[in-house]
Amino acid sequence: MILAAGNSGRMGSHKALLQFGESRTFIQQLTWVYHLAGAGQIIVVCNHALALHLSDSADFFSYPVELVINSDPETGRFHSLRLGLERVTEGNCCFFQNVDNPFTSVGLLTLLLESLNDTRAVIPAYCGRPGHPVLIGREMAGKMLKTTDPDARIDIFLKSTGPEYLEVPYAGILANINTPEEYREVFGRDVRKENSCIHPPG
Repeated sequence: MILAAGNSGRMGSHKALLQFGESRTFIQQLTWVYHLAGAGQIIVVCNHALALHLSDSADFFSYPVELVINSDPETGRFHSLRLGLERVTEGNCCFFQNVDNPFTSVGLLTLLLESLNDTRAVIPAYCGRPGHPVLIGREMAGKMLKTTDPDARIDIFLKSTGPEYLEVPYAGILANINTPEEYREVFGRDVRKENSCIHPPG
């Protein structure tokens, strides 16, 4: 599950549509990696504007991707996560991550799956610092779905459940590309001159 319902206000255009390489955007890169890893479902939780753009582009994905619309992104990421979990096939585990961390790999997903625990989350860490994606088992997904606190935060909820932190050799798990400066530092492009398909309102 990829959380991409925010308006990307600091970036100035939707982060899902930032170029990862010459041929893929962030959202295409991430969904492609999960597809290669054999994910049974690939779910993107997005706002109306991004959903419209992805739906209008018939060849945007060459494999099945489910779009789940969060019509009220201001409610926060936990609400987006619950909306996505409602679509996960019962009994399955689930990876989730933000769209602004595009450096997920098949190798990383495999390591996390080898440490799968139904009762708590598995969180990758690099040099002791946690990152994404997070893997949650069947029981943990059920607990998240039952959490109705409108002020719930994913990070606080995960810490309260005693997650397993798995050290991995992938520094990219720590990436959070939120501003044009951060994007330019990593990719060497000026996002303000590119990727202007969707702008946040106002």
